[in-house]
Amino acid sequence: KAKWTDSDRAEMLQILLSEQVEGNQSETGWKSGVYAHVAVALNKILSKGGSKNTEPVRNQYSKVYLV
Repeated sequence: KAKWTDSDRAEMLQILLSEQVEGNQSETGWKSGVYAHVAVALNKILSKGGSKNTEPVRNQYSKVYLV
């Protein structure tokens, strides 16, 4: 099971900001593949728990940043 640390959340935000700069965010949300890209990047630096995939990344983003 994926576990999220503050470092994971900070890294996710940095990656999403990069994606935004690259034009991968539309008025209605993130373009296809963005959450998968975030998951791959986070799994490279995985510190706790199981690997993260697209759905946990999407859920974590919604839970933390869309409140």
